[in-house]
Amino acid sequence: MRMTVIRRLGLAVVVVAALGVWPASAAMAGSPQVPLSGTGSPQTGAFTPSGAGVTQDEFPTGDNAPGPNPFNGTISLSTGAGSGPSVSSGPKAKSNPAFNFGFQGLNHYQSRYSRGGNQFSLEPPDQGLCAGNGFVVETVNDAFNVYSAATGASLLPDNTATNIVAGFPRNVNNAIDLNSFYGYPPSINRTTGVRGPEVTDPSCIFDTQTQRFFVLALTLDPQVNGPCQGVLSCVNHLDLAVSQTSDPTGGWNIYRIDVTNDGTPVPRRLPAHRRRRERDLPHDQRVSVARERVQRSADLCAVEGAARRGRPECEHPAH
Repeated sequence: MRMTVIRRLGLAVVVVAALGVWPASAAMAGSPQVPLSGTGSPQTGAFTPSGAGVTQDEFPTGDNAPGPNPFNGTISLSTGAGSGPSVSSGPKAKSNPAFNFGFQGLNHYQSRYSRGGNQFSLEPPDQGLCAGNGFVVETVNDAFNVYSAATGASLLPDNTATNIVAGFPRNVNNAIDLNSFYGYPPSINRTTGVRGPEVTDPSCIFDTQTQRFFVLALTLDPQVNGPCQGVLSCVNHLDLAVSQTSDPTGGWNIYRIDVTNDGTPVPRRLPAHRRRRERDLPHDQRVSVARERVQRSADLCAVEGAARRGRPECEHPAH
């Protein structure tokens, strides 16, 4: 994504009810508390199977024009010696890494055809991957799956028979869409064209001390009444899912953190003539856990004309 950089923001967020394993302490007194928004499980939500009358919108921006032609020039590769300074290397630890086994994770087909095909084609995949307690959790734009760390087989319920697209069941290896995981309607209803929230930029960790999985994603709300005109609205929030046990195939607690600007609906420190066309947006968010605290950090960008184009455009700031 192409971006205009304003600044980088790191925020600490405490999620207490998700863990349920530590008593409240004085260290938490000055930290913001995030209330529980709901619970869920990795199961496909309700949907209308897409059929012959499906809308042709393939991308969340609504722009289905073909992309640029492939580069037809020549790229030269240098094979000579570099001119960097010579340094002496230190002693290296002995290591004999060995490949044990691998398995196929989520792919574009599974993301596009989960939830009856009521999904968009998205890039980049923005993978989140974490493992613990014999499970491997994977999430991408915009799908979710849980695998056995021993065999690589999906451990979610088989949903092929009910995953109907154009009249036929589609095998997505039991994957579900991220909108279902966070309790939202489909990204798009391909019969009516109605858009749902856009969940993006997922990340995942397994915390060994609490034996819990944490999945964090940014959610962009669809168009609502307000100053932003276009596919998306000015409202965005971080959605944090925390497994209720060490088994990620079971129940999850869901927390929603308003990050529209600084959690207020009106852009900060902007002149009046710019408030209708700029807003703050977190990107490339990360999550970590330490004792009873959950730390969330993200790159914060000002986005100009995002709602008009249908998708925010940002770039990573220098770290």
